[in-house]
Amino acid sequence: MSAAPTRLRLSLALQRLVAGVSPNTSAGLRALLLLGAAAAGYDLGDCRADLGRLLGEDLAPQVRTAVEALYPGGRTAVGQPAYARPTAGLQPEMPPAPALSLDDDPLAGVGIEV
Repeated sequence: MSAAPTRLRLSLALQRLVAGVSPNTSAGLRALLLLGAAAAGYDLGDCRADLGRLLGEDLAPQVRTAVEALYPGGRTAVGQPAYARPTAGLQPEMPPAPALSLDDDPLAGVGIEV
């Protein structure tokens, strides 16, 4: 992203906690960092882009809900279907297409010499 990766030493307990937040370690750490900062009363106004990128990650449902609550403007459509699949009952029955042969094609006899 913007800087060289930072090395962190995490106990096994913290590693398990982060793994429970997201399969992506970076996303899990960022989520916990931002949620902790918000709980401690820090202003996250300058972190809008970070929150938005975080909502594009695979997060545990309760973590996603908490991050969405911090995102300016509230809940987003990230991860939600953008369309509804049509059901069979809504589509009109179409007649089968007629069988075609080369005799039906007026241009079938046109050839090009190379």
